Amino acid sequence: MREIEQKFRLADPAALVTRLASLGVALDAGHPEADHYLAAPDRDFVITGEVFRMRRIGEANYLTYKGPKSPGPFRDREEIEVPLPPGDDLAEQHLTLLHRLGYRPVATVRKVRRQATFARDGLDVTVTFDEVEEVGRFCEVEVLAEPEQGELARRVIASVVADLGLTDLVPRSYLGLLLEGRGS
Repeated sequence: MREIEQKFRLADPAALVTRLASLGVALDAGHPEADHYLAAPDRDFVITGEVFRMRRIGEANYLTYKGPKSPGPFRDREEIEVPLPPGDDLAEQHLTLLHRLGYRPVATVRKVRRQATFARDGLDVTVTFDEVEEVGRFCEVEVLAEPEQGELARRVIASVVADLGLTDLVPRSYLGLLLEGRGS
């Protein structure tokens, strides 16, 4: 699967809610997330453009690998997400195992995420409103698509972005913004 998305800085969350409502879509109540980013022992993800993390959503745990990004205004990359057993203790055990294998902690990005998913032109679109600690408020528009659907996905995202009136495109990841803000 390919993750194709765009991220925008969001000055007025109420306007986003209103525009989504005009499309017949509502954000959910929201949930906290913690993304534990890891550096590989055998290559530099900053150079390769890859990402490896453990995401915690309440008791749920996931390992996620994201391949190198394609150039351009859309973040387009392979994404592999694997669910892990739930629970705090099991998350700590998985992180300890990864540390023993040479993966080093980079940073943890904490956010509260509200999202809505709806169909457009045969694709599922996810719109998220993220309040990211130390970084700010953002809206992401994302489609998970097969590689051959990439062009359609980019058109759908552009259409939703226009409908939502999003203009302040942010090409950096939350991790990059967090590290930049910390001077790392």
